[in-house]
Amino acid sequence: MPLKLRVALGAIVIALNVVLAVVWQRSPGSLGSASPFGPREVAEAPNGVFTLYGPGRVVLLVTSRAFSRGDLFITEDDICYEVVRVWGRQAHAREVPLPVTATAAPQAIPLGAARPVAVVYHTHSGESYIPTDGRAFTPGKGGILEVGHIFADNLEEKRFVAIHDRSRHEPHDALAYLRSARTVVRNLASQPLVLFDVHRDAAPATVYRTRIDGKVTARVLLVVGRQNPLRSANLKLARRLKAGADDLYPRLVKGIFLARGNYNQHLDPGCLLIEIGTATQPRAEAERAAALLAEVVSRTLGPLR
Repeated sequence: MPLKLRVALGAIVIALNVVLAVVWQRSPGSLGSASPFGPREVAEAPNGVFTLYGPGRVVLLVTSRAFSRGDLFITEDDICYEVVRVWGRQAHAREVPLPVTATAAPQAIPLGAARPVAVVYHTHSGESYIPTDGRAFTPGKGGILEVGHIFADNLEEKRFVAIHDRSRHEPHDALAYLRSARTVVRNLASQPLVLFDVHRDAAPATVYRTRIDGKVTARVLLVVGRQNPLRSANLKLARRLKAGADDLYPRLVKGIFLARGNYNQHLDPGCLLIEIGTATQPRAEAERAAALLAEVVSRTLGPLR
């Protein structure tokens, strides 16, 4: 599809979703429920976490993102689990086959080609790291922006053209992803290979902390929206990056969460949401993870050496 047509269609979709989301948000009983037109970020836990259990009550994932029936989680060992029951802040999953992925996902570019473009942006631009920033949210200048800066700088060093879009999308409400969709559409004009929406989780630090090359480092969770037409392409990208991370820096990527919503990934097959660490970690740990992830992206998608 020509770029101009894709951008125009994206703008139409955004406008329609804004109208529908406003109607949904103002309707009785909408708070905390899932919007049928986008991700349910309003269901994230501001003061708690959700836990996903596998067979035998083994803990698979702890995160601030709520679970829904049908969600999938691919563990660091590449075992896939489907959420079959949710009660309160707990969910239970069963093992299922890995989902089939599409071929229409970003591929490594040939040596000698123009440097690929990578866009880094932040739907929740106020997210911060409490031990470093003093609070969980800093509207307009969250610590997550500094993590994104490290990520973009390291991508630039790895032969990418890195665009770090620091646009604000506050408040952290049901319309945040619709606001950031405008940022995505605007950056599509640069014909990016990949677009990363960089976040941080709000789970306990222990579930997001590891040691790589002797240094304490945050872990990374890749998130794919399972309610979008490009889901299989987005998932293929996530699985390729996870495989690259597993080879270079085992335990850097903790898994892939296919969550209810679209997270703007319906706008391009190269869109991916990444959680780098959690609010209760020092920002330096997340910055180390961002630098390592940039190396993974370069080795996986950058110019072939």
